[in-house]
Amino acid sequence: ALNQIVDEGGIFSWSAKWIDSDEVIYKDVKGKKSKEKELLKPIWKLMDEADIIIGQNSDSFDIKKLNAKFLEHKLGSPSFYKTIDTLKLAKKHFKFVSNKLEYMSKKFCKIKKLAHSKFPGFSLWDECEKGNLAAWKEMRLYNMADVQATEELFLELSEFDKTEVVQDALKAYKGRN
Repeated sequence: ALNQIVDEGGIFSWSAKWIDSDEVIYKDVKGKKSKEKELLKPIWKLMDEADIIIGQNSDSFDIKKLNAKFLEHKLGSPSFYKTIDTLKLAKKHFKFVSNKLEYMSKKFCKIKKLAHSKFPGFSLWDECEKGNLAAWKEMRLYNMADVQATEELFLELSEFDKTEVVQDALKAYKGRN
């Protein structure tokens, strides 16, 4: 029930990269929820500039969560972009034991999704919220590795998908090399 909601959560870190760049971008608020809008502005700008956004389970989670926060903070909608969700690619073309990024990156990629080391499971988010600098360091590494593993997984899975959006993203990647 609505009266049972103690804290609706928020976004206190994110990581992204352009497919034609090696640089991984990472931003966080170091536990200062009041800074959430400032954290959202650069990711909004990236999404506004993007033609295609690639992510793991991003259609069902990340993009919708970001959109809710953009609306809440009156940032508006980014310009039109297409999406490629590697979870959907995996389900569409393969029958893996698991479609989780952790499983697929361990099986097919050089860059692996990181397991939490000092702060397993939810404790990482909890410790970040408490201002634990070691947890924030782990969060940074965790987020950045997720982005790199997702990109590599996309490149591995994409040869099986002949849709225009996937082929356009591949051309952008190959254009950088």
